[in-house]
Amino acid sequence: MDFDANVAFKFVQMGSIAAISVYLWLRRRHDRNAERIGSHDQKITQLETVVEINSRAVKKLEAESISHANNDNKMNQLLHEMKGRLEGIGNAVDLVVKHLVGDKK
Repeated sequence: MDFDANVAFKFVQMGSIAAISVYLWLRRRHDRNAERIGSHDQKITQLETVVEINSRAVKKLEAESISHANNDNKMNQLLHEMKGRLEGIGNAVDLVVKHLVGDKK
């Protein structure tokens, strides 16, 4: 009986050591994975911040390009008007010069 109790105790001892070993292995694996996930979460947060900043910059540039396009159109209209006015002034000056020189025929 003493031999059977000793063998049974050894099996219980081995089983408990194996159970503790498996538990510790799983716990360490879980902790290691949690650290990796945490570092990935930090990187993802940093990347999301960069993407948000870049998307704001892109929206700002798009708004500025639309504004510049509108300004270009306005500038072209203004230049066209000024060209017409200058041509009109030139024609008026030509008529005044003709009148003062006395282009009488």
